[in-house]
Amino acid sequence: MKRLMLVNVGTGYKEDQDPTKPLFKTIKNSNPDHIALVCSEKTKCYGQKIMDAYPDKAEIIVLEDEDDAEKIYLLLISFIAGMRHKGFDNIVIDYTRGTKSMSAAAVLAGVAQKIDEFKYITGERRGGIVMDGYEKILTFYGKRITAVQDALTAESLMKECRFSSSITLLELIETETLPMTLQTRVNDLIHFAYAFDCWDKFNHIQVVSHFKKVSALDHYPDFCVLDAALKCIHEIGISMKTETITIPLIADLFCNAQRRLICGEYDNCMARLYRLCELIVQYHLTNKYGIRTSSITEQSISLLPLSEENKNQIWTFLKLNYEDKGIVKIPLAKSCWLLDQMHDDILRYTTNSELRGLLSERNKSILAHGLKPITKEACESLTDILNSSLQNLFSNFNDLKSTLTFPWHKHYD
Repeated sequence: MKRLMLVNVGTGYKEDQDPTKPLFKTIKNSNPDHIALVCSEKTKCYGQKIMDAYPDKAEIIVLEDEDDAEKIYLLLISFIAGMRHKGFDNIVIDYTRGTKSMSAAAVLAGVAQKIDEFKYITGERRGGIVMDGYEKILTFYGKRITAVQDALTAESLMKECRFSSSITLLELIETETLPMTLQTRVNDLIHFAYAFDCWDKFNHIQVVSHFKKVSALDHYPDFCVLDAALKCIHEIGISMKTETITIPLIADLFCNAQRRLICGEYDNCMARLYRLCELIVQYHLTNKYGIRTSSITEQSISLLPLSEENKNQIWTFLKLNYEDKGIVKIPLAKSCWLLDQMHDDILRYTTNSELRGLLSERNKSILAHGLKPITKEACESLTDILNSSLQNLFSNFNDLKSTLTFPWHKHYD
């Protein structure tokens, strides 16, 4: 790993003081493979003196205006990025000398580029000036600064439901270099990110174990979930494992679809809303009539509250049109048709043209059978229809929805 050192070169504090003396010390202390001496027109002579001592590994960067912090910052950002491409992965900045603008620009560029070390020359002073021979080099590590910055960025990513990106960013932080309190905050944020990522991807069983690893809940109140929600999430995981459709599972899928809408993922939102319709109908058929749409039997049809003639006609029709390898499976539209035969179409699919039209948009989308993009308006309309239907179907739906909404999304409800 090659080591680069950027050194701000300023004038001496006294006319008889050689400003290069402390700079030679900081360079020796850092032992870089390459030195970039950041100078003004006034101080490039001092930069040249240092360069003469290191002819094979030093260069001078002369600033147009040593008081223009923005220009200096942009110059240093570009320079550091270019040197990284040349293999200089370990970077040190000594920002002691130079104008205040030079120092500010050097530190800001270093933080932005996540450099390894910052150095500052201090020591015993007389009349406010560090005395020759009494210099002391202080070092602080950029990773501690950027860790805070990265944690804040990761927190923002989580609130956009970009959990994988948040986890990747957090796991790049070398927590062992941080103070214990900051280590705890970063590790807790990682556990939160994993917990919400599992929840968002329907890995409900794993959610609780990640939440339990958080050691200081008060650090991140926006990510805290009530015990009642964790219990509900775990029960959803169990029901999914046993392939049992439950009302909490339905409510959780609604919340998941709503998150896709909030995040602008309209095709994913519509796919979830379509599956939500299937789950609602499948739940009703299973619990009220003992019919599983994935494997309908003649016996299950025979138990429907219909005339023998109607039941025979329905079974003959389904077997003729939907049997595959000895198993009768029916899609959403035909499931609603079956319920309508008993005047029990809970989604009112057969009579609600708006609902049918919105669901047909899903069929035309690239995630289904077509190439048409889904619009925000279509998602909002279908979300509103299903929200109203679910409130009418299940008396506890609103409570479940509130429990299963991500904490920072509750204000959308």
